[in-house]
Amino acid sequence: MRVYTIGFLGFFAYTRRICDYMDTLLVRALEQHGEVRVMLTLQHTADRLMAGRVLEIGKLFPGLRLVPVITEQEERIYKKNGPSLSAGERKRRLDAAGGYEVVPGTLLSNRLPGYHQRFIERCDQIVYSTFRVPQYIRDDFARKLRGLKGKQPLVRYVMQGDRMPDPEGMEPMIDLQQSIEYVRRSGFRLLTDKLPQELLDKWLANADLPGNYMEYGVVEEAGNVFGLKDTARAHYLLYKVFTAMYIVCNRLLSEENDAACEVLNSRFRQFRRMLELLAESRRRGIDIGRFDLVDFDNYDEIFKQLVKAARAHEPVKRPGDSEPDNLFTTDGKTE
Repeated sequence: MRVYTIGFLGFFAYTRRICDYMDTLLVRALEQHGEVRVMLTLQHTADRLMAGRVLEIGKLFPGLRLVPVITEQEERIYKKNGPSLSAGERKRRLDAAGGYEVVPGTLLSNRLPGYHQRFIERCDQIVYSTFRVPQYIRDDFARKLRGLKGKQPLVRYVMQGDRMPDPEGMEPMIDLQQSIEYVRRSGFRLLTDKLPQELLDKWLANADLPGNYMEYGVVEEAGNVFGLKDTARAHYLLYKVFTAMYIVCNRLLSEENDAACEVLNSRFRQFRRMLELLAESRRRGIDIGRFDLVDFDNYDEIFKQLVKAARAHEPVKRPGDSEPDNLFTTDGKTE
């Protein structure tokens, strides 16, 4: 099956909308073609963020590959390990992609025309964001497109507000993949003093327990949780991460245990509460020490120690003190 190539050109704003647009386009292309290449420039911050997203999605779909397109000047900076922040970001994307294409430099302040011919020749489909693109540059693209001999690529002209019908956002899958990757890199240990704050915040923001969790009677059924889709009110990232850790660390796939799912859900509630205690302690600047939150056999003791450590730093209350959110009037009613 022939490789299908999609290019993104123009000025994009890296928003949830463009992420959903790109995710949907790539997923649908992968459904129709065995292999999909994505051509992107690395000129602007949004371009580099989009390239990073393609690389993340590529970890989920082996048939997807990023092909960065850079100018001769950018290649020289890349080979010299340029010290600027943008050069460093560009280098990380190029190294991860494992290859790139080079276009000649241009004297124009706007570099887009320098990319037009390469994208037109290489791509089966081009998504061109016309936001803030001058008319003379649009005309240059149209002229080169008309001049192509043979089959022309499909071109989608989009503005920043355009939406893809029935978007298929990859955010939940990317978050799960990154979370599992972190757990693996850490040797299946989650140390309270090492857990990145960004990951902790993301987990607690997506920490719902499935409404039908009581139906999971055996491990094979619990595995169905990975197919659950988030809704507007329920987000299952943390439950999926915990389930994966629990199944692997307790060897549930190789050992029969009729009570495994019941214990799993009980431990998940403890795990979620311990993460909440950790987040609360960090907000208050409290060092609660080091605990491994994957040490399931000692969860009861770890939970007690976490609560004790958090309470040890609470201010001593004097007789007659009231809680700030629970003040009473003389008639006994709360204000």
